[in-house]
Amino acid sequence: MQSTRKNILFYSGIFLALIAGLVELLLLIFIIKSGEIDLLKGVTAAVNGGVVFGTTKMLIEAWRANFLVANIINLKDLGQCHTNRLQVVKLSGKNENQFIPDINRQLITQYLALLEGVLQQNLGKHHYELSVFCGAEFPEIISYYDTNRNTVPRSKVKREQDKNYYINKKYEVVELLRNPSTRTQYIENTLSHSEDYSFTSEEQKNKVRSTILHCVDINWPSVIVITCDKEKVLGANDEFREAFLAIYTGIATDLYLGSLINLSDA
Repeated sequence: MQSTRKNILFYSGIFLALIAGLVELLLLIFIIKSGEIDLLKGVTAAVNGGVVFGTTKMLIEAWRANFLVANIINLKDLGQCHTNRLQVVKLSGKNENQFIPDINRQLITQYLALLEGVLQQNLGKHHYELSVFCGAEFPEIISYYDTNRNTVPRSKVKREQDKNYYINKKYEVVELLRNPSTRTQYIENTLSHSEDYSFTSEEQKNKVRSTILHCVDINWPSVIVITCDKEKVLGANDEFREAFLAIYTGIATDLYLGSLINLSDA
């Protein structure tokens, strides 16, 4: 009921603003047709029109902010829901081998697709790559998604040929997999000398200009890595923190659920 009332007020405000603009337009037309217009009246009419237009625009923005229906689900509450779900799954026990079935890898990929959309909408139209790495001893990418909608990482074949590939190529994520931390790592410019970032090829150097690394769960060697082809796009930004954390926790839940599915099949 309250939401309906707000919407009625919002559209009523727009209607009144449009009426005011129409009256101003009719007044200007009347002056022109009467032939009594001169420079002063013309300027006055133009100024009045500009004021009405500007005021109307401001009113519409204010009404939209105050009267349109707000998000039904708060991001913080959504994140807490994911956290609670994760705790329920954790208490159920997990597979010591930490094997993730293919179905769960695909489910996690859907979270990555969702997060890529959030990045596009809020940080700009750039090329993003999102990967979830698992395993401290032999790291692998279990889920991948990029702006071109690819779901297979470029390094997949090389990793299949060499299980130490990411270690030998000195991927930044390896250290975080071996020493999990709750602190999110931000690299705003991978070309900065202070970062000493290791690239595997010129192609990667062009595509990875800023990056985020976040340990999905410190009890399970798993890290989400987000990269962008433009420097200083990815960095510490509290504005999107709640959305990111909600998605991170959802990914962690699917990891544990995957291990439980595998355990039940054993």
